[in-house]
Amino acid sequence: MDIRVSFKEFWNVKVPLYQAGDTIILEGEKGLFSFVTPEELRAFFKNFDKPYNLVFERIIPTNPQSMEQPEENVFGRNIISFSSYDLGMLAWYMFLNCTELEEVYVPSLVVIGNNALTGCKRLKKFYSPIAKYVASNAFEDCEGLQEISFPEVYYLSTQVFRNCFNLRKAYLPAVKEIGDEAFENCLDLSDIHAPMVERIGLRTFEKCCSLEEIDFSDVKNVGISAFSKCFRLKNVNAPLIQEWLQETFFECIQLRYVSMNNVRYIERSAFAHCANLKEINAPLLERIDKRAFIKCVKLEKVISPRLIEIKFEAFENCSELREINISHVKNLHTGAFYCCSKLQLPSVLPELEKVNNNVFYSCTGIIELSAPNLKSIGVLAFNQCRNLKSVDIPLVKTIEEHAFSDCDSLEIVKAPSVENIGYGAFQWCQKLSVENIMIPDGIDKKPLVEIDWDYF
Repeated sequence: MDIRVSFKEFWNVKVPLYQAGDTIILEGEKGLFSFVTPEELRAFFKNFDKPYNLVFERIIPTNPQSMEQPEENVFGRNIISFSSYDLGMLAWYMFLNCTELEEVYVPSLVVIGNNALTGCKRLKKFYSPIAKYVASNAFEDCEGLQEISFPEVYYLSTQVFRNCFNLRKAYLPAVKEIGDEAFENCLDLSDIHAPMVERIGLRTFEKCCSLEEIDFSDVKNVGISAFSKCFRLKNVNAPLIQEWLQETFFECIQLRYVSMNNVRYIERSAFAHCANLKEINAPLLERIDKRAFIKCVKLEKVISPRLIEIKFEAFENCSELREINISHVKNLHTGAFYCCSKLQLPSVLPELEKVNNNVFYSCTGIIELSAPNLKSIGVLAFNQCRNLKSVDIPLVKTIEEHAFSDCDSLEIVKAPSVENIGYGAFQWCQKLSVENIMIPDGIDKKPLVEIDWDYF
């Protein structure tokens, strides 16, 4: 069955509805959502118990701000296609939950309103070549949609294509900004063409599990968790980015390369659990936030000559990490390199002043420690550094308990300025004799190497 709708003006004239065979004709002089109440329209379309096609002719759209979210869609459950050569806008909630709708053909369309097609689970084809604006949630939960093309759209609002599980290709050559969660949970999205985009919102591509490569040459801002859990993402080119925000690439387990030429700051958990990331080349990087690279188990090298701050657990369990320049870092926060078993330190750390708890716990690649300005060493800071042979820390005032315990190869410690040493600081250091612990007279050395059974 075909339903053909024809309007001319906006004025307050009731529209007669009549049927000619299998064609329902609506003729009048008002816009769709003002000539008759949504309840009357809904009652009219509810009478159809079989699929129908809807065609609009000579339509002047109404003001979308007058629309309120309906409890159910206006056109019922059986509309299967919609077309119009005159309509300039799909109003808010226009086809909300039209679960049988498969095709929309509106070449004149300029604006797609909020939730206009939300829940159209069978929608497969959408044609609107001159659309300029797509509002929030417009296509959310359109599970059957596989491709979208908006050559003239410059802005995608929030959650536009969220949960479009089968969406594979997005052609957006003019888009400058993509809103929050716009493509979240688009599980099959593998091809996105948006060469002009400059800003990407938070969680925009979260759980886009089929994305493998991203090329955003003009992007300057990327939101929190923008690519989180993109499990197949391998390469990201975004050379203008200066900050990777928290959880940007969280659990991108196949990630291998991310451009870092202009990055100065990496926020919390930005690359956490990126299990295949091997190298970071960030010549301008200055600060790394907590857990930024936690469990990047294949990360081998971090090139960052300007690095001055590393927050707690930043590289925890990066078991392959061998090289990172920390020559300008003054304070290493708790667990910064916890269990980085292959980490090697430079011969001298000239600016380091504080090593907090567990910083180098089980870093078995460290052979010597020379830090002329180091003032304090925290609990278990070098515990189980089994290949550490010598420690030269002339200005250290405090060494907390068990700081160097289980350092099997430690032979000599120089700490002439130390004032406070925690119990068992050097216990289980089999090669270290009390004679080779060079500390001020008056400090009892024996408790330093005694085993504190109560600790265990």
